[in-house]
Amino acid sequence: MRQLRAKMHIHHKVCGFFKIEAFKKDGSSRLLADWFPNLITDIGMDKLATDFHYMNYCQVGSGNTVPSVSDIGLVSKVATNSNILSTTHTVSGTSPYYNRTIRIFQFNAGVAEGNLSEVGIGWGADSNLFSRALILDIGGSPTTITVLSDEYLQVTYEFRHYPLETDATGTMVFTGDIGGTYDYILRCADITTDYNTYQVGASYYHPTTEGGHAGSSTSVYTGSVGAITGLPSGTSLQHGVTMSNSTYVAGSFTLQGSLVLGITKGNISGGIGALTFEWGFNKFQIGFSPSINKTNQYKLTLVFTKTWARYTP
Repeated sequence: MRQLRAKMHIHHKVCGFFKIEAFKKDGSSRLLADWFPNLITDIGMDKLATDFHYMNYCQVGSGNTVPSVSDIGLVSKVATNSNILSTTHTVSGTSPYYNRTIRIFQFNAGVAEGNLSEVGIGWGADSNLFSRALILDIGGSPTTITVLSDEYLQVTYEFRHYPLETDATGTMVFTGDIGGTYDYILRCADITTDYNTYQVGASYYHPTTEGGHAGSSTSVYTGSVGAITGLPSGTSLQHGVTMSNSTYVAGSFTLQGSLVLGITKGNISGGIGALTFEWGFNKFQIGFSPSINKTNQYKLTLVFTKTWARYTP
């Protein structure tokens, strides 16, 4: 079988924030700590590559050691909780664009009673911290909060993902029996649309499908790429194709995926001027010049390398 094959790169940044409140049965409440940033741990960054269950537990403690990327648990845990009151997900409508998941945890009265100075979120009751932070006051300095015996502690965590807003451009040389040189433009697509990115990981395209990978909404277009808030132009043809992920190497914060259009896929009259695909946090579009005149004689393989890093807004 004849093949066309090329490689491209995608980059993301991630961050998170905490807010802590206390409530009583009579409906009264106290704001104990307004929004403050966290440090996503190395094991948290790794977790993004392989799973999307990284925000299922909240931990609070009394330790005051400065957070480190090597942390796996709190320094002095007081309480752990998996009681999730709500989960919401939204996208920003203006630049800088980001999608976010906001999750609220509630500790029953008396469970987290006492003095607290650290907080974390993760996928385990004792360790496995996705992120850790010292509780900060409004001026950004470490502080200690006190939860009373009749108060319900509420911890809100917001996870944000920032896609790269600039284009990745270059020239690709297809290998295989056809070969050929093509200029390409790779950018995000439909970036202000909420694709229900609840707890999505870097390797997944949709959170409600356990282990689901990108590809169910891959489409080819006869036109060129659109704006970052839109889609390519021209006639389109949708396919259910599969993004195959490489084996993740811990600590690399890098994942490779292959998008394959087999001999029956992508054979659109006029050639492929652009295509869209979902992989991990976002939807993407890539345009080709000249158009790729794919037929049922060829298999097209596009190999993407994805990287992610911590971000400070």
